[in-house]
Amino acid sequence: MKKLFLLTLIVVGGLYIAKGLSEESFILYYHNVGEYKSGLKSLYISPWIFAVQMQYLNWRGYKAIPLEEFVSRIRINRALPKKTFAITFDDGYQNNYTNALPVLKKYKYPATIFIVVDEIGRKVQHDRTYPEERLTKKEIKDMAKYMNFGSHTMTHGNLAIEKISQAKHEIADSKTAIEQITGKKVRLFCYPMGRFNPGVKDLLKENGYTGACSTYSGLINRQTDPYELPRIEWKELTGSSIHDFWNLKWFYFKIILGV
Repeated sequence: MKKLFLLTLIVVGGLYIAKGLSEESFILYYHNVGEYKSGLKSLYISPWIFAVQMQYLNWRGYKAIPLEEFVSRIRINRALPKKTFAITFDDGYQNNYTNALPVLKKYKYPATIFIVVDEIGRKVQHDRTYPEERLTKKEIKDMAKYMNFGSHTMTHGNLAIEKISQAKHEIADSKTAIEQITGKKVRLFCYPMGRFNPGVKDLLKENGYTGACSTYSGLINRQTDPYELPRIEWKELTGSSIHDFWNLKWFYFKIILGV
């Protein structure tokens, strides 16, 4: 009798968790889709593992939708479509074009790439990173046929400590520059290094951005702040710690249950 009661509790608890998770969605984010060279390992995912991740989500019946659709629904407190997610890439690495784009096309998965305007077409190295090629204007124009581009500022500076005049330049001028390259409106932003403050959020709103991505971990729902969107950094197993798995436990529960 006790075993039956315990089993019933487990089943009921599982159904309750599954129902709650089915009402939430997630935003994936990546940097390099390429083989690790040196520096921060978390900035890399090998192309074949990226392909396996997309294949798994497709097999489980998940549909990728443009991040803008999530943002528009959140802004009017509308329920998010079930079994949907969004894909984002930070910094605008050239391997997003060579290695990620073919996989995204295969599954018809849209994505949003947040680019640093002053780094377009250059080989760039930041602190603790390996020098990597960035997307060229030609590649950005080509990719714009299949996906959206958002701003990651002009110089990848820490907006939380910038003077107001510099922050305005980073936010407003990057938007204009990307729109001129892609021919599309830029409505989404990504905070460099995840750094921001209320003043930065106000500047985004003043300059026509409807949402912004953070580096917080977590799922999203209709009550999420559209200017503090949490995301999931789905790392390789060798680049993940127990702490990483714990932080993403609800994400893993969700995709394993397929809700």
